[in-house]
Amino acid sequence: MAKRAVVESDVPDPPTGLEAFGRALWRQVFRGPAKAWITATDYPLTRMLCMLWDDIHEYRKIIALPPDKGGGRTRLEPIVSPSGKVVGAKVVAHPLTKELRAAEKSFEEVAALLGLTMSSRDDLGLYSRKADAVDELARRRAARIARDSAT
Repeated sequence: MAKRAVVESDVPDPPTGLEAFGRALWRQVFRGPAKAWITATDYPLTRMLCMLWDDIHEYRKIIALPPDKGGGRTRLEPIVSPSGKVVGAKVVAHPLTKELRAAEKSFEEVAALLGLTMSSRDDLGLYSRKADAVDELARRRAARIARDSAT
């Protein structure tokens, strides 16, 4: 059976509310290998993945701004004494750094649920990794240990 090329009409329209990066990811998911296992019941989770992708890009864009525009990876935060007097300053991460890391973690989790990572495809039986040299060495070692323990 000949494989048919994916045409634009095969890709479901991205849901409303997605920004440019999310729409691009939506199209990429449905044009790639995942189209074989992602169905309409997965659309809400795929939408969530794409929204997270938009958030990640937005957070990175804001953090990349100059400090005078609210960006920068770090900033100075005043150290205030119990009496209310500013006694110094400490360097702290940009407030969006925590949000960025949380969004990246959620993105990774949702991508795994959809079978979009190599390990999740392997877990779901969608991907079969070929044995490599390390696997061969492990197999030989196990055989040697079994042989040596039998004698």
